[in-house]
Amino acid sequence: MESFLSLLQKNVLDRLVWATREELRIAIVTWGHDSATHKIAFSLRCRPWGSSTVHTADGST
Repeated sequence: MESFLSLLQKNVLDRLVWATREELRIAIVTWGHDSATHKIAFSLRCRPWGSSTVHTADGST
């Protein structure tokens, strides 16, 4: 598995020449947020009960 920094370099830093540090900062934050959101959604879809079932503490659905 690639490290966080190598993925950041490949997916954000090497894609464009950034005019300002602020543009780069926004791109990094956006990329991090999108990556985390994708991972969370993927992990929810991979659960055995699916993403549409909600389980409560007492075991009912």
